[in-house]
Amino acid sequence: MGDKECSNSSKPKQPTRPCFPLRNASSKAGPDFCADCPASGGACHSCLEGFDLDEGNSSCENVVRVAKATYRLTANGSLLDGFLASALVPSVQALFETQVNASIQIASLSGAGRLETSFRRLESGHSLDIDVVATLQGKDTDESLNYTSQKLASLDLKRLAAELPKELKQHGCTEAHNCSVPMDLAWQLTGSPEPLCPSGVAWSNGCAVPGSRPAGFPAWAVALIVVILLLAVAAAAAAWRWKRTARGGLLGAA
Repeated sequence: MGDKECSNSSKPKQPTRPCFPLRNASSKAGPDFCADCPASGGACHSCLEGFDLDEGNSSCENVVRVAKATYRLTANGSLLDGFLASALVPSVQALFETQVNASIQIASLSGAGRLETSFRRLESGHSLDIDVVATLQGKDTDESLNYTSQKLASLDLKRLAAELPKELKQHGCTEAHNCSVPMDLAWQLTGSPEPLCPSGVAWSNGCAVPGSRPAGFPAWAVALIVVILLLAVAAAAAAWRWKRTARGGLLGAA
């Protein structure tokens, strides 16, 4: 049957799958924390939630407090095979959010070793490093950031590994998509979670700029403390004058 005979028939539906942020060891597809950028690299179009583009669209900078952590996922089979890699992103997000009281985003996927540019070689990777970013939900304070970083450091990784296959299937890794979940899934935290302060401020037991009041500390509380201190000084001075006057009176009476 030729093209003419098929001209009035509908075209077969093409299989689709969501995109995922795959990093290549030799060349990155855009800056860190970029959510939408050309596959060939270059300027970023948009950033992850909690990040904004700089003036030159060359980097994504966090405008709120976020915590970043890297986890290594290993399996007895490819983790980059067809639909599996794209199902992995929403599955990891959903699982992590059950243990961390924060909005979870996947910043990137990358091979734990060296990723080759060949697609076939990419598919052979049985180990992935996954950069996770936790955005605080309406609690942009140092205390919340510190708490979230500690939660990321103490996740139940065995539970995450046990629940991942079910989550992958719920997000499309099924026989219908010619996708199968590999065996022996295991998680490992790589390094320590990193608290990231906005505006390029370095974390040092908090995000406050040296010389400024702590972030999230209300101005009225600062004023109240100042007033209390002034009243305490005035009271101490009055007590000292009273004691001195009383002592002088006693001496005169003697």
